[in-house]
Amino acid sequence: MRPLFDEHNTNHAGCMDIFCDPVAEVTGIINKIGNNKMTQINALLGEIKKQSSE
Repeated sequence: MRPLFDEHNTNHAGCMDIFCDPVAEVTGIINKIGNNKMTQINALLGEIKKQSSE
């Protein structure tokens, strides 16, 4: 029995080569930026907490 959406899966595998690497790369860059921002925000929050408790 043929798998469901066989043609779609084949086409999708082809399109993956073109699109998925750049998408993964961009996602990785966004995540890095996001992590840096979170680190900065957490550091700021830490400073604010320190100053407010003094």
